[in-house]
Amino acid sequence: MMAVPSTTPRRRVDIEGVLLDRIDLADTMARVTRSCETRRPLQIVTANLNFITLARRKGFFRQAINDAGLTVVDGRILLWITRWLGEPAPEQITGHDLMRECLALGRERGYRMFLLGGMPGVAAELAKTLESRNPGLRVQGMDGGRFTETGEAEQNSMILTRIREFDPHFLFVALGAPKQDVWISRNLAAASPAVAVGVGGVFDTLVGRLPRAPRWMQLAGLESLYQLIIEPRRYGRRYLLDDPPTLARIVGGIAMRHLRRLGSPRHDRGADPNGH
Repeated sequence: MMAVPSTTPRRRVDIEGVLLDRIDLADTMARVTRSCETRRPLQIVTANLNFITLARRKGFFRQAINDAGLTVVDGRILLWITRWLGEPAPEQITGHDLMRECLALGRERGYRMFLLGGMPGVAAELAKTLESRNPGLRVQGMDGGRFTETGEAEQNSMILTRIREFDPHFLFVALGAPKQDVWISRNLAAASPAVAVGVGGVFDTLVGRLPRAPRWMQLAGLESLYQLIIEPRRYGRRYLLDDPPTLARIVGGIAMRHLRRLGSPRHDRGADPNGH
């Protein structure tokens, strides 16, 4: 199914073939609200620098990102890159931000939320916690078993049946990239939620299995460093080996672009065309 059409044209920035929406949280939630009202499925991708790294190697992942109804900037480094490119995204929007806002909307309107993924048992545990803390909101959760990065799941038929029977307004999928976003892309029409979002490790932090970085580290762009310290085995390769070459390549490209502009004749305004 097609994503809900926006009342204004999408403003997007291209970073190594990955298209990111230049949108703030308020406008994102306006899109979410319209999707819930019309029940036309909307996929939201929360992209960070590692998404750019993975998308360069995995064309199917890049396609899933670019096909999504919205791809928001989740990560300070990626936010800074959009500014260096001169096409700034207005703010960082995380999976935590989207879940918080959707919980508020769902509580107000009596919406339904389905949680898929996370560590074994976490989704069901979080569902009970969210229902108890948000009167009026109905929540179900399941981990769903094994998934592949290309969007296949051993229990896919059962998963889709559970989701369709519950008929959620919100579907949050916590499998990590690229699994979660590719699975949503390939199953959005069949699952038919109003809004589907990949949220990485958000379930695990919300139930207290893993701590989240202190607020000051989030604001300083140091959440990745905190994750590396807390879970070096999980994040070591990503942050120390995979992402640095991506960042260096992007920054190098931006620097070369600026140098070429500085060296162009129109920037040499003091030069005499006659050589005097």
